[in-house]
Formats: sequence, structure tokens, C-alpha cells
Amino acid sequence: MKDFPRFLSYFSRRPKAYALGFGTMALSSALFLAMPRIVRHVLESLEKDPSPRLIALSCAVILALSAADAILFFFTRRILIGASRDVEFEMREDLFAHLLRLPPRWHRKSRVGDVMSRAVNDLSAVRMMIGPGIMQAANTIVVGSIAVTLMALASPDLTLVALAVLPFVAAATQVMGKITHRRFTAIQEFFSEISASAQENISGARLVRAFAREATEESRFDAKNREFRRRNLGLARLNALYFPMLQALVGVGFVAVLWVGGRKIIAGELTVPRYVEFNLYLMELVWPAIALG
Repeated sequence: MKDFPRFLSYFSRRPKAYALGFGTMALSSALFLAMPRIVRHVLESLEKDPSPRLIALSCAVILALSAADAILFFFTRRILIGASRDVEFEMREDLFAHLLRLPPRWHRKSRVGDVMSRAVNDLSAVRMMIGPGIMQAANTIVVGSIAVTLMALASPDLTLVALAVLPFVAAATQVMGKITHRRFTAIQEFFSEISASAQENISGARLVRAFAREATEESRFDAKNREFRRRNLGLARLNALYFPMLQALVGVGFVAVLWVGGRKIIAGELTVPRYVEFNLYLMELVWPAIALG
């Protein structure tokens, strides 16, 4: 934790970029969250006065809001991910300068491949966290919390039904997250071994040829490369399992909402426009749930 203030200093150097990026994200989220309520008002108006002109005007408004939302989200990604690229650049510059200042004894004990792995692969992982990671986390918190509040205003009972699957989503996320973190860490560490092996053979190519060890070294590198592929494929299969499982849980929530909401509509306790509004908010919760995972 002693290096955490230094880590935060990379963000403090560009406050305008992050303020502008989070500002466009807030506006994008506001437009995204406003559309279900607009649809509800349109449906309520159509029940009183079924006018083709009203339908055309409503469609034009929703299309305009969708276009504005897409433009704002584009700028959000461009600004925040662009800022993360700048942070990665500065971190790599600082790391290189730090490596040059380290004593020769440290370099004699450290393998060049390990250092290269930290300077290339690990910094790229950090950039993914401070760019897309922060953006998705902030978007999930904003959209998720506001959507749940608006769902509760539309129908408190249906909100409880829809959120009943969240404990299962949280449990699945916790279990899969731990496994993913453990496997990803192992992959990162193994990548440094491959980098070190490649560097040692390239820098010592004359010795390898002098002792006729080409076939042996090729076999060793092939074994490590195959193991690296096996570990990455295992992680890919794990991610491929998680997202369908999460979508299945969300689907169960939709079925429960349809069952309870349909019965409320028949009983006259819920109007169709409010039910449509509620379902649109529920659909807007799907991506935050996936992004959380």
C-alpha cells in the first residue's frame, strides 16, 4: 500500500480527461435510463389517443436519444481508454528509468525474461484495469443503482421478484472470480518463464549451436509453449462457461417477472405500460450484471 499514492499520482496528472470522461458517461447513462420511462408515457398516451402521428414522433425521439447515447458513449470510451493508454506509457517510462538506476547486483540476480514480462505483459494488464475496468465498474454502479430505484418506483413487488436471482449471481461471480484470478495469476507467472527461456536462448544462440543443443532447446520451448496454450484455453473455457450461466440466471428472473407481472395485469393491479417500463429497466440491468462478473 505504500506505493498506492504514487499509483494515484498518474490519475491526478490528468484531471480534465477523467472529469470529461465520467461526465460524458453520466450523460450517456441518463439518456439510456430515460428511454423506458418515455416508452411508458407513449404507451399511456396511445391508450387515450391512438394517433399514428404520436407513434412517428415517439419513434423519432427514441432514435434521437439512442443516437445521442451512442455518441456520448463513444467519447466516454475514447477519453477514458485514451487516458489509460497515457498512464501505461508513463508507467513504462518510469519503470525503464527505475531499471536503469538499479545496481548491477540486482540485474545479475534477475532474469531478463522476467523483467520483460513485467514491463510488457503486466503493464498491459494494469492498463486494462485502469481503462476499461474503471469505466465498466463506474457504469455498472451508476446504471445498476438507478435502474433498481426506477424499477422499485414502477413496481416494488416485481422488483423483489427480479432481484431474487441476485444472490445466485453474486455467489457465481464470487466463485468464478476467485478461480479466474488464480488462473490468470498463474498464466502471468508462466509467461515470464517463457519470456526468460526465449531470451536466454536468443542471447546464448552461439553456445546453443556450439554444443549442438538446438533440438533440445526447441523441445523445451515447445513444451512450455504448449503448457501456456493449455492454461489460456482453460481460462477461456472458464469465461465461456460463466457468461451463459449468468445469462441463464437473468433469464430465470425474466420468467419470474413475466409470471408475477402477468397475473398482476390480469388482476388489474398493474398496467401494461408500467410492466413494459419495468421490463426495459430489467433489460438494462443485464449488461451491468455481466460487466460485474
